[in-house]
Amino acid sequence: MSWTDLVHETAGLLAVFQGQTPSLEGVTIHHVGVNADGWEVRVRFDLSGFPAGPPAKWVARGSNTAQLDIGLGNLSHLAITGFLGPVDTGRITIGGDRINKVELTVTAGDFRVEAIGEVAMVRSLSAYLRGTSCFD
Repeated sequence: MSWTDLVHETAGLLAVFQGQTPSLEGVTIHHVGVNADGWEVRVRFDLSGFPAGPPAKWVARGSNTAQLDIGLGNLSHLAITGFLGPVDTGRITIGGDRINKVELTVTAGDFRVEAIGEVAMVRSLSAYLRGTSCFD
């Protein structure tokens, strides 16, 4: 079973990646946030791979990096330890089953998130140009 089988709203992601499930290894983690009521944890990260046939608007912008935002809601467990560095690469694992519970783990160096919830979903998929600076 693929991680995309456990996450809702993946149709667009799979369409962009031509039916292939993107790897969650070697991702660049930008943000981990928890809603004030503790109901949801969200992780925003750059995927390690870029689609072979990206959407036309991504090509027009010269994008070379796909960014994903995943949320896990109706939490029954959440533990966050360590600190996330300025640009930490790591891995994300999504396991369990879509009916009873979904387990999300984020690791990057000493930083670790462990969460168990009832529903995981893709909140957003976007792309941008990484590796250039306005000062170059």
